[in-house]
Amino acid sequence: MRIISFAWTSAALVMGRKTVTRRDWKPEYGARFKLREVVKAYDRQPRYQGKHIANILLVQKPVQEPGTAMPDSDFEGEGFAFYETFPQCMPKTKREQYGDGLWLKESFEDWQAQSDLDWVVRFELLKLTSYGYDLRAAMLKKMKEESILPFRSEEEQSFIDKIEREMST
Repeated sequence: MRIISFAWTSAALVMGRKTVTRRDWKPEYGARFKLREVVKAYDRQPRYQGKHIANILLVQKPVQEPGTAMPDSDFEGEGFAFYETFPQCMPKTKREQYGDGLWLKESFEDWQAQSDLDWVVRFELLKLTSYGYDLRAAMLKKMKEESILPFRSEEEQSFIDKIEREMST
């Protein structure tokens, strides 16, 4: 089974808020991925002690597209909307880079303006591994304990409640 590493967007993936990834792959490599293929999702590359966090199902055959073809809806699909709402779930280095989520929209729009070709991989989350569930639980704890605002927004609370219900079943 092939592997895709999600690195800093792993939290968005295990929380169910990432459904697309863009990759700078060689054409020969990207063309190997197929529609309906099950792929192992890792939190980082295995050669760097990455761990298997989930299995994903490719819902479209990966294609090469420029950033200029990226729809606005991919702000959510790429996990940016999750991190904009819950910046405390971003790794510290990314929080510093994106200003606790304040620069995510601008960064996304800059990405949309690029003409470089990337492989666009659209997928759905099939199943978390036990490590993936542990990561989800850790993110849920951060979301509840490290809220930047004194009171959670209705959107934040609704999402936290949804994840807690899923974890209790």
